[in-house]
Amino acid sequence: MAEKVRVDVTEETDLVERCCRGEAGAWEEFVRAHGPEIRAVARHTFARMRSVAGDHDVENIAQDVFTSLCEDDHRRLRGFQGRSSLAGWLRAVAVNHTLNHIRAERVRRARSLESEPLLVPEAPPVERADAEEMRRLAHLVDKLPSRERFALRLHYIDGVPQRQIAAMLGVSENTIWPMISRARQKLRDLMHGGA
Repeated sequence: MAEKVRVDVTEETDLVERCCRGEAGAWEEFVRAHGPEIRAVARHTFARMRSVAGDHDVENIAQDVFTSLCEDDHRRLRGFQGRSSLAGWLRAVAVNHTLNHIRAERVRRARSLESEPLLVPEAPPVERADAEEMRRLAHLVDKLPSRERFALRLHYIDGVPQRQIAAMLGVSENTIWPMISRARQKLRDLMHGGA
């Protein structure tokens, strides 16, 4: 039984070496053999981390993995030393690429939310006292932690469902309503505290 595993690892190592040497057909064989598994791992990781696994994102991850293996004269691919199966090693690479993609996406989304002002829909003209109260409320909202401020904005102003807010903030859906409730309570405390 152990001899069979050794033969498989030897064959995998041989395929890696042929790819690194640039042998004709080796890279196509590599992609054909491991592409489906890399895509499956990316899809599973996307689904687990953000519950949406678009074909476009999955394909981008597969291309990123293959590109990273070829860069710098196959430097990363040369890092495979046969201590584990090639498929297992590639699964780890695919998971890392997917997680990095999701993290970068969250950072981009948070920055875009941070740069957007807290918008209030147009309303009929208000009296001076009401306008002053609205300015005070907007000022108090700005004092909230950014995640709570975003959750409030997304829920009350943009009408985004809690599930989507959770995905955007990278948290469990069950944490959104408590986050919104805490933010509302903090606003009440600030309003009554004279801040």
